[in-house]
Amino acid sequence: MALSPMMQHYIEVKEKNPDYLVFYRLGDFYELFFDDAKEASKLLDLTLTGRDCGLSERAPMCGVPHHAADLYISKLVSLGKRVAICEQLSEPNGKELVKRDVVRIVTAGTIIEDSLIDEKNNNFIASVCLIGKEYAISWVDITTGEFFVQTFSGERGFTDFLDALVRVSPVEIISNSALFELSKDIPLVTHKVVPSFLLYTDSNFSYASAEKTLKKQFEVLNLLSFSIEENKVGVSAAGALISYLIETQNTHFLTLLN
Repeated sequence: MALSPMMQHYIEVKEKNPDYLVFYRLGDFYELFFDDAKEASKLLDLTLTGRDCGLSERAPMCGVPHHAADLYISKLVSLGKRVAICEQLSEPNGKELVKRDVVRIVTAGTIIEDSLIDEKNNNFIASVCLIGKEYAISWVDITTGEFFVQTFSGERGFTDFLDALVRVSPVEIISNSALFELSKDIPLVTHKVVPSFLLYTDSNFSYASAEKTLKKQFEVLNLLSFSIEENKVGVSAAGALISYLIETQNTHFLTLLN
């Protein structure tokens, strides 16, 4: 027996987004399947059902109404989960498979719905990196466009970096591999004072890549006006943060940063 065409597409989407709970749009509902359904049903107290999928056994399934999806997604995010929203991009015509694709990734630092955000506090997402003996943190609130970069070095570099991390209090942190490994033994992380670091691709933290990303995002020929042209570790952190946002969000979410 073979998977149905719709389920084959779902599997393809899931394979491209293995670290996310996939909300797959089917009509008026977002459905979750297989292990995602089992996990979400427990976390959200949803009834676990099944769907014929072409296999000998029905695919485990649970779903939420599309008009109420924000509340369910917010709860999942508050529990440390990340969600990929696979939207329906064409209308059913009875002849062809409905086109669907992931249009947005929702994480703690990328929630934009006013009803889900504390208006009195910023919702910062941070990018951190360790290159050589220098530390950097770049942070942004995509709902306001506030964007910052700070670097640390010298004898107090690591201590000052940790102090800044606590002061910024990001809800999500992406990191290069060097700092990610170090974070496993940082008390602020192990005691959940700040979120666990999320490993992000080192190539996006390279100076060349980060500089190119920043120039393209801010539509400039150089970074002199931002006073970070020579601050390579700061450029690396800031560029990687922009890359992460471009990957997970539709680009119009970044217009506030221009």
